[in-house]
Amino acid sequence: HSPFFMTAGFRAKLLFASTENRTLDRWKGGMVILEGSHFASQKTTRPGNRRAAMRATPSDSSGKQDWLVAPVLDLVSKGNMDDVETFLSEESNKQHATKAFYHWIIHACQTKLENPEAARWFATRMEKSGLKANVVTFNCMIGSCFKNGDLDLARSWWDVMMASGIKPNRITYNILISSCAKMRDAAGAEKWMLQMMDQGIKPCTVSFTAVISAFAKIGDLEDAEAWFRRMEESKEEADSVVYNSMINACAKAGDIDRADHWLERMLQAGVKPDDKTYNSLMHACGRNGHPQRAELWYAQMTSMGFRPDRITFSTIINSCAKAGSVEKAAYWIQEMANHGFAPNLMCYNCLLRACAVRGDVNAAKSWFSALLSNGHTPSTITYNCMASAFLRAGSVHQALDWLVRMLKENCQPDAVTQAILQGDDPETGASLSASMCLLILKGLPVPLEDYVKVMELFQAPIPDKVTNVIKLQMEAASLKAQNIKAARPPPGLPPDNFLVFSL
Repeated sequence: HSPFFMTAGFRAKLLFASTENRTLDRWKGGMVILEGSHFASQKTTRPGNRRAAMRATPSDSSGKQDWLVAPVLDLVSKGNMDDVETFLSEESNKQHATKAFYHWIIHACQTKLENPEAARWFATRMEKSGLKANVVTFNCMIGSCFKNGDLDLARSWWDVMMASGIKPNRITYNILISSCAKMRDAAGAEKWMLQMMDQGIKPCTVSFTAVISAFAKIGDLEDAEAWFRRMEESKEEADSVVYNSMINACAKAGDIDRADHWLERMLQAGVKPDDKTYNSLMHACGRNGHPQRAELWYAQMTSMGFRPDRITFSTIINSCAKAGSVEKAAYWIQEMANHGFAPNLMCYNCLLRACAVRGDVNAAKSWFSALLSNGHTPSTITYNCMASAFLRAGSVHQALDWLVRMLKENCQPDAVTQAILQGDDPETGASLSASMCLLILKGLPVPLEDYVKVMELFQAPIPDKVTNVIKLQMEAASLKAQNIKAARPPPGLPPDNFLVFSL
């Protein structure tokens, strides 16, 4: 049976042509006709001028029938489905309630009003009025569901479409492929692409663009290039969107040279780069921390007449941060403001990351204050950067304070926080456990109690290397107390560090 109209809030029944053999009348998958709905009980008193507004003449001839659609959507938004039925049943409106009208209103209910039940109500009414659903109807429903993020309902529409004997067309598959691409589901996009080809439907530029974009978004350069080759073999011409996807795939993979290669191919094909092209190229530089190269692309971008946007500046700032260039990052923050873009939290976090890479705690404190004064709320990333900056500077006590502050501000620790606590932050190289070991080995004051407390707060086990060094310290202290000089270092202690413990 059809899952479309059998949802919570609707009282529905299957329409049978014969009660004895229970043969389905309209839908092979089970046509459902509404007996009533949760709207039926919502009786409202209509204002006297509502009818006049409904009869307003068309404002344009665009084909969207705004004069009919607008009042209907208004009633749907208020839950007045009885009024909708009355309005559409009027003789003056019947002839205008075409299949195109229903398709448009179904799409609007899903995407504008986020009301899938109302969309199904109109789909049922369309059938009852004698307008048989076709592939356009299902494309409208499937596309609307995906756009609204209702994946289960989209799959239900697909199932009923198949059960109804209506074959999907290229638009159907393009909707499915593009939806998967937007959700970064490259495997799903490829599955629908292959199924479309198996059905003998030739992919178009839109099809290839979507599947290439899906792999580009997850940084799978190899598969993105494989589908580009298949696109070439099919004689479909790649446009700027396709080439930008390829460059973006290179950026995700951090392959700057490959990004340059695809720009060259783009130019050879006679396709002009746009602002998205240059933003992707700069993003590739940002992944590897090459601010000079990003600045060169910026210069070329502006010389071509393209206006930089917030993404442009954020990308360059991130590139400077990866390289630990605080001064350059600060310069581009100012340039961003000069171009009318207020730096957001991400930009400030990039600056703090640059401070962390260099261990510049004074600059970190200054930019943290700027962040607050500009109305931004620190995030987990912010506190990770602050803790990392102090760890890189050898200030373990202050780093512990920043980690505690993170929890007090209800910022949840992430993978980077755990790396700082138990291993090494891959971006800044900060490591709390390594810093603790270094203090112990040097015989400097160790905030052992605070360290244990922080590890307990974050529910993080103390790394073995810290535990082992603490044990070695205790063993060395015992030897010193007994005034015994060991002939060899305790097990696990590097020979060049044994002097610290044996003296």
